[in-house]
Amino acid sequence: AGGTDIGASVDVTTRGTWFYVGGLATSGTLDYVVLRIETDGTLGLSGNPVKSFGTTSPGTDLISVGATDIGRFIDVRNSIMYVAGAAGADLLYMRYARGAYLDTSFQTDGIYVNDLGATENIFGAFRDANDLNWFGDNGSDFLVALTDYDAAALDTAFHTDGWFTV
Repeated sequence: AGGTDIGASVDVTTRGTWFYVGGLATSGTLDYVVLRIETDGTLGLSGNPVKSFGTTSPGTDLISVGATDIGRFIDVRNSIMYVAGAAGADLLYMRYARGAYLDTSFQTDGIYVNDLGATENIFGAFRDANDLNWFGDNGSDFLVALTDYDAAALDTAFHTDGWFTV
């Protein structure tokens, strides 16, 4: 869409709908984007499949949370969508409610950003029963962090502050 667009992760719902997350190049920056593909291969949501993190209704408007934003992980369960990645140099975690609207009961706007003090590059994440497990680097060191899945806070039961570098 006018630059280097990146698809980084995909999840498929039990109904066969595909959700892709990544970054869309707009005006010299990279912004979060979610794309929905229906089971017949058409773009979803009545021809308007692009969701932008930071909005409260479906649309193609892209909101830049940091200098360079990219979604690296998407998980759709029970009609709730979780997306994790990086907002500029920080960890970013978002939750969508049914209908693919940002869940305002989650961190008041559906968005959780955490600065661990350096440049965090998140390359992936996976979910276990209670936490979202992140991995990447923190400047020049390997980074591991755990976020409580529903509370949007670092899990302080993990390495006392929820993250560490190696």
